[in-house]
Amino acid sequence: MREFGQKFLTEEPRRLGFAIFLAGFGKHPGWDDHIEDIGIATESLAIVKNLLYVEGIGGQINTGAWEKLGPDQQLTAFKHVFLWQRSDQLLIGLVWSSVDGKGRARYPMIACAHCLGVSPQRVMERVLPRLREVQRLCQATKSPDEVRDIFRRAQDDLRLQCRPIQGDPPVPDLSAEERRQFLTRPELGANYDGLYRILYQIQSQMKAYGPGHGTFRQPELPPRQLRLPACSNSPSQAILLWCRLFASQLSLAAPRLLVAPDGETWLDLVVGEPSSQECFCLRASPKVLPLASDVPYNLDAQFRYEAQQFITAFESGADLPKRRRGAGLWVALIGVLVLVTVVAVAYPWLAQQWPELGENVNRLREMISGR
Repeated sequence: MREFGQKFLTEEPRRLGFAIFLAGFGKHPGWDDHIEDIGIATESLAIVKNLLYVEGIGGQINTGAWEKLGPDQQLTAFKHVFLWQRSDQLLIGLVWSSVDGKGRARYPMIACAHCLGVSPQRVMERVLPRLREVQRLCQATKSPDEVRDIFRRAQDDLRLQCRPIQGDPPVPDLSAEERRQFLTRPELGANYDGLYRILYQIQSQMKAYGPGHGTFRQPELPPRQLRLPACSNSPSQAILLWCRLFASQLSLAAPRLLVAPDGETWLDLVVGEPSSQECFCLRASPKVLPLASDVPYNLDAQFRYEAQQFITAFESGADLPKRRRGAGLWVALIGVLVLVTVVAVAYPWLAQQWPELGENVNRLREMISGR
């Protein structure tokens, strides 16, 4: 946890020199076993390979956990989109079923991009489509050299298309209509009962990951997990919707992973450092892991009132702290006042040291007064 807390998605952009790093790992027909690392150029990419693939998926395969599930309890294939975010850095990736050169099909292939200073919306609009193209091209070849070239070309193109923008918001900027449609989804229940249950579990189980609780670089906190209704037919849109809702419920400094399987009606949230156990959700259906919106709770009137207040604020966009407008102007004005004060205090002394300075200032005063 200490390495994860201190190093994961905390790289210094200036030191890295680029805003996007594209990596690939897993199984592919071009290799008889696991792929030789492609593009693992940042510590965060090395960590995600180890946590998600080696320990996470590998741990579930080694224990046979998925094989013990019945036909209606498991997904038959890997087909996932994931977004792993912390502050203004994130990882966007695809996981798909694959085989190695010997035909073994237990492990998937993964393509993911480490993005620095690129908003979740730009990542979904520009990076995710290119990752899907990478997937298509990799599935069409058995050549290791072609696979490496596919990743290299995609990374070069993405670096041109997605340059970092100062002030690019780490929180999705959803329209009022998108927020309204989200809140009226039937999956959230009549009278928001499903959403109340989700908010209750976030506030009761993830309180330590809430706003104002530090940088989360220490090893004390265990991971927390929830299964959520997608509330969208698009995995990428579903991820953006829930990212926006979590923006006021969870600290941006808390690493949060959202994983959505293509063509399904749910997605999974993991906050903190996941273990292999948290990766069980990748192949488990709601028959095994129910949605948080379906878990009944006896919610008191005070909680319901506070939850309704939040929902109203979310719908209007008032749930997030408002940006301070004009802050830069005030800083500039204060700077000017400080400079004027310093000059006024120091002027008599400066005039004695450099008589010509005093003469020039007097001339300037005469010009201003019109004499």
